Parts: sequence; C-alpha cells; structure tokens
Amino acid sequence: MLDLSLRISTLNKKIKTRGRFSKLKGRAHNDAKRYRLPEEAVRLIRQSSKLYGSQGRAIQVAVEMLFRYPSPIPLPGPLDDPPTSAKTFKLTPRTIAIVDYLAKTQYRTRGRVLAACAVVLEHTPETPRA
Repeated sequence: MLDLSLRISTLNKKIKTRGRFSKLKGRAHNDAKRYRLPEEAVRLIRQSSKLYGSQGRAIQVAVEMLFRYPSPIPLPGPLDDPPTSAKTFKLTPRTIAIVDYLAKTQYRTRGRVLAACAVVLEHTPETPRA
C-alpha cells in the first residue's frame, strides 16, 4: 500500500513540474475569442486554413493584410449578410486588437472584419508549403 502511494506521489510531482519551454520568457500566448459571423465566412476561413496550417493563422495573415489596406474592401452578397453563426478562434493578442480596431474604424462590427478576412483569404493565391 505504501509503495503504491509513493508511486502516485512521484507521478504527481512529475506532472506538476514543467519542461524547459514553459520557463521561456516572451513566448506567444493565444487567446480564445468568440465571434459572430456569416456562415459563408466560416466556410471560407475553414477552407483556407489548409494552406496556413490553422484557422487562427489564416485569420492572422488576413487581418495583417486588411490592416495595411487604405480603405475597407467591399463585401459580396453572402458575406454581407447578418451573422448567422458563432465561432471561437484562438488568436494572438495583436490579432484581436487589430480586429477590434478595424471594427471601430472601418467595418462597424467584428463579424464584418472576419468576413473581409474571408474575402482576402479567398483571393490569396495558393502556394505550396515548403
């Protein structure tokens, strides 16, 4: 009985100690953020995530491109519809801040910013990953 409790306490100590990567300073933290956006935008973001590796990375690339555009891009019909679904994405704090900024200054809502991201991702040429 004592041997089993000793093994369990040793196992718990191993679980609680973290590896060397958790001690690194300045590593990126992704935050889960929920957005309401049109179903068509969700489909386009999901489709383009194959190229970028994840949906969060695809949104990050598209938001950085939108941030550099001088004026808002027009949204086609199905992407200009009111939000029909809610989706959670893991995004960097910078990406979340840029989405909020674009929503306040150009697109009126965060869902419209992500719909514009879907337009940008749809028109991005596909290049093979190295």
